Amino acid sequence: MSLTHFLAFVAAATPAAPPQPLTIGAHRGLAEGVPENTLAAFRHSLAAGIKVIELDLRTTRDGQLVVMHDATLNRTTDCSGAVAEQTLARIQQCDAGWPTHVGERVPTLGDVLALVTDADTRLLLDCKSVGIDQVLRQVRAHHAEGKVIFGLRRPGDIAHARAALPGVTIIAFMPERADAPMFVDAGADIVRLWSDWVEADPALVARTQALGKPVWIMVGRKLPRSNADWQALHGRMIAAGADGLVTNRPELVSAE
Repeated sequence: MSLTHFLAFVAAATPAAPPQPLTIGAHRGLAEGVPENTLAAFRHSLAAGIKVIELDLRTTRDGQLVVMHDATLNRTTDCSGAVAEQTLARIQQCDAGWPTHVGERVPTLGDVLALVTDADTRLLLDCKSVGIDQVLRQVRAHHAEGKVIFGLRRPGDIAHARAALPGVTIIAFMPERADAPMFVDAGADIVRLWSDWVEADPALVARTQALGKPVWIMVGRKLPRSNADWQALHGRMIAAGADGLVTNRPELVSAE
């Protein structure tokens, strides 16, 4: 048997590595019927066995970190005004659960870190208008390095977080799909792609994985209308090779 034939035989006889399980994340803690970025939503995710809960961080006028996606309170609470112009005390008077969970308040980062202390779940922190050092201090204070994933939009912030907490997991929230090499070089452990990027270019997943990092796809911009459409979109992302999927409808993901 020639060497070429022998190597081909060995390759054929060697079982392929089993596929890695798909990581499913709840975008803003969402699922059908729960208000985004609230403790009610996060408790729902924990009860459902979700392994990653994505949430958004903003800073109040008095320098506190609160969980809020928008720059204003208008859409998700019964209050109005810019988050950055309100004190924490004022924001915590707002109802963030109406109409399904009346009385839910806007949580702080500390509230959510405490919630997942004993859970087999990690928090994906989308660090919006916040100082990265402030987030790092809170994570250290709660001894939560292993409970969080930093979602960062600038290579400089990635390098800074990596130096401050060498063991923390960082996902690249890069603004453009072509930015992946730069973010990986800065120290990102995971690369986030948007589902609409992948819809336009399904091979993007494999090209990005060729950088040596897993790819998580976030479904959060062009949203499906029906449950069937959600399931079909999830299926296309999984077929494209996603290592993780962060979605508003985690209950409609099937990894089969």
